[in-house]
Amino acid sequence: MVDQFIEGPRRRRRRLREIALLASLIGAVIVYGQISAYIRQGSDADARAAGFADDAERSAAAAAGITSPDAWRAKVKAEEAARTKAAEAERLRQAERDAEAERKRPVTREMTISKISWEKAGFGNVALLNLTIANANGFAIRDVVLDCSFYGASGTEVSQRLHTIYDIVPAKASKRFTQINVGFIHNQSARGGCSIVRAARAS
Repeated sequence: MVDQFIEGPRRRRRRLREIALLASLIGAVIVYGQISAYIRQGSDADARAAGFADDAERSAAAAAGITSPDAWRAKVKAEEAARTKAAEAERLRQAERDAEAERKRPVTREMTISKISWEKAGFGNVALLNLTIANANGFAIRDVVLDCSFYGASGTEVSQRLHTIYDIVPAKASKRFTQINVGFIHNQSARGGCSIVRAARAS
């Protein structure tokens, strides 16, 4: 009991010392902040008297070996103009790279076939196609090359034909083509389909 009674006051004194130390540190930080602010105010005032916006600007000028505020501002303005010019030059280069990539991009990537059907003609040896070509490119396309395959009832490919549609599909539009004669096919062709393999810009 006596040990506990003695330990209590000791613990309280230790805690009081810790609190006092913490308060001293906080006070020191506050005082340091106030002194620093006072010094900055004085430095800023001196810098403005010398023609600079503040002490930070004067210090930056001094680091560059410049003492004249006009010379410093001229330097800053010239550097900003150079950065703007460089940024514009890079923007133009990027635009050229994008345009070149667009020119090289296969136009068929933005083209699709839909509503496709076909029928036999010419004693069952000629295929007539009906289909719609959609052109999602931002430019018209022409001379669409179709790769058409035909299969027998067993699923075996019996005919394969390449056919070019010498026509134009406008930009961002679709066009319907009917009764396209793709040429001779095997008379046992039971089903078929086509894909676009090439096309050219119309302009």
